[in-house]
Order: sequence, then structure tokens, then C-alpha cells
Amino acid sequence: MSSVEQVLNCLQIPLKDLAKATNGFSNGNVIGNGEFGIVYKGVSDGQRLLVYKYESNGSLGKHLSSTDLTWIQRLRICLDAARGLQYLHDGTGSRQRILHRDIKSSNILLDEKWTAKISDIELYKLNPGMTSTFFFSNIASGTIEYVDPAYEETGLLTKESDVYSFGVLLFEVLCGRIARVKESTDEHQFSASLIKNHWERKH
Repeated sequence: MSSVEQVLNCLQIPLKDLAKATNGFSNGNVIGNGEFGIVYKGVSDGQRLLVYKYESNGSLGKHLSSTDLTWIQRLRICLDAARGLQYLHDGTGSRQRILHRDIKSSNILLDEKWTAKISDIELYKLNPGMTSTFFFSNIASGTIEYVDPAYEETGLLTKESDVYSFGVLLFEVLCGRIARVKESTDEHQFSASLIKNHWERKH
């Protein structure tokens, strides 16, 4: 078992402790709905559950269109997220690369000082020893608006797949809105496709 896997196993929290922390998974402690289930807020004094440190400013996705978020803050958030992604890709200090597979604005959490932190690693892939440069899967995982077209087409997952998703996130910050956008035709499109179409039309 790798050192990273050992650390992850040590972070498992018993269900009874989680139930206690969330007041029996009370509806009053619900703060959102994630892709894999309900998200609860709890206070800490088996079953497979994902626990994150609560960050008071929530996700970046909730603030994209806010006029209160300055350009300096936006740039710092992007730099924080880039450093976090680099940390995962460079082996986390143990020569083991982690591919996130679901980089998006709603998975970037902001603390009380607006420091950005990458969250939601349910879909991660661990590359032991960094001996190979890709993983293969029959079906591309992740959120479709952010999925690397090359990964979706070939099933080959590389760190560049995460970088593509991060690029979509940067466009979200630049444009001040999420990757799925609503056109005047009342149809939803992905910002990456719209950007490509506008670039080809030169406007």
C-alpha cells in the first residue's frame, strides 16, 4: 500500500462520529447537494462518506458573477487553485501523481480570507511512482462542461486533462459565469464550444 493510500485510510471517520457531528444528519444541518449526495455541516468534538473542512465563503462557483469579488481576489483565487493542482500533479511530495478528474469552479472552496482550496476528490486517480503518463477508461469521468475533449474521445486520462478543465475554470472567472451558458435561443451550451465558435468567426 502506498504512503498516500495509507494517509487516506487513516482519514476515514466512523459513521457514529459523523452522525454525532451533524446532529443525526439533521435537515437543519444541510448546506447543499453534491454530485454524490447531500452535504451536511457538522461540528466534530466504516461507512464510506466524504468529509471536508467547512470553508465559510463556500465555492467559487457561487461568486463568479459577484461584483464584490475584485480582480485581484479573482487572480489570487486562480493562483491558489493552480498551486493546488500543481501539488497534485507533481507527486504530493511522495512521487505519486494524483489526477483529479473533476476540476471546476464548484469544487474550489474559499475560506474566510478567500484562499482557494481544491476539493471533491471522489473521482481521483493515483499514479504510483509516476511511471506512466496516462490512464485508460472506457467512459470519461467528470463534469461534461469541463471534460477534456481528447480524454472524452480516446479514454486516455493525463494530467493535461486536468489542465484543460482548469482552463475552462479560468474562462469562468474571466467571464463571470459558469461553464454552461444560456443562449438567446433558450438552449444551454458549453462555454468552451461558444468560445471556439466565436474565435472561428473572429468576433
